[in-house]
Amino acid sequence: MQRDPLDETGKWHRLQEGYIVRAPVPSGTTPQVALAYKVLSEGKAIYRVNTKRNPLVLRSSTAAKYKKLGKYKKGKQVIVLEQTTSTLWEVVCPDGKRGYMPAASLAFVRNTSDYADAVGAVIEGRQLRDQPFRIYRVVPELDKVTAYARHIFYDLLDNMIRKYEPLPTTTGKTVVDQIGTGCLSEHDFTFYSDLTSTAEEVVFENKNPVDCLLGSDGVIEKYGGELQRDWFDVFVVGRVGSDTNIQIRQGKNLTGIKYDVDMTDVVTRIMPTGEDKDGKVLYLPEVYIDSPNIANYPAPKWIHLAVSDCKEATKGKNKKAKSKCYTQMREAAQAEFDKELATCNLRSLIIDVIGIRRCTQYKGYGITTVWAL
Repeated sequence: MQRDPLDETGKWHRLQEGYIVRAPVPSGTTPQVALAYKVLSEGKAIYRVNTKRNPLVLRSSTAAKYKKLGKYKKGKQVIVLEQTTSTLWEVVCPDGKRGYMPAASLAFVRNTSDYADAVGAVIEGRQLRDQPFRIYRVVPELDKVTAYARHIFYDLLDNMIRKYEPLPTTTGKTVVDQIGTGCLSEHDFTFYSDLTSTAEEVVFENKNPVDCLLGSDGVIEKYGGELQRDWFDVFVVGRVGSDTNIQIRQGKNLTGIKYDVDMTDVVTRIMPTGEDKDGKVLYLPEVYIDSPNIANYPAPKWIHLAVSDCKEATKGKNKKAKSKCYTQMREAAQAEFDKELATCNLRSLIIDVIGIRRCTQYKGYGITTVWAL
């Protein structure tokens, strides 16, 4: 019997451009749950699915053409956010998904303001699942095949936003929603956000949705927030993850450590500039702002930061004194340091730990739940 040269069953033939690999990711809880908690705090009403046979479908919109976001059996409780139309209501489901259900198939249970335990009764925590990664490059050799893949989220690189210019009063949440619905090609992604921040001079024109979110002058840069992806759910929220208070100790559960230092994008000194009343470049009296960690490096690492909306004006409705420009430039530089703290001032650690079941000091105990990092 002739054997495949690379593996026994010939799985390497499946490593082709466009195919999807499902792979595990670090443990975490989907932000959908956190978003649903916020909804509950607003005092909405709880209803239950009241179908006779088939599960009730959660729709992506009230339009005739919609995506099916999920299916929920009879008895499942949901939170009604708004009685959007006479036939379809906007709801949040037990797994945190948000969409529309037929009003006729929902039965009233109670108001959340009447029950302190409503949060635990309706919203279920959900760990991030194995994630899909689409193969975009394959390099075959005589004795191996190397495949390169990226999260399915990056399928949005092939889409396009024609033009979207949010008002200065528009919140980040609305901007994220509009990016999701404003794509020229249909897609299967659902966008979620809880950002309440606003920004000025934001324009997305002839850009793909990934650049609109993560690129220069994108949502993350302009409105703040963090990105998390869970299959076709895209979250741009104020905070991803939480402090678990988990301890890792040498001699206990630490089995290996890798210390990875990359100083490519480190910045320790920012020179912000604006524009004076004559249209010339305006510098700070002190010229630059230093990071509090600048002494940790052998030499300053400079960047120039143009503060586009910082313009001196001596008259008119946009009058702005030079001193106010200076304050704005300093704040912009500090905000940049704060935003880039994770990459500019911290190193990354990759650690290997053993599960508590394998620690000898716990061998006499029965363990029903183990939380992994």
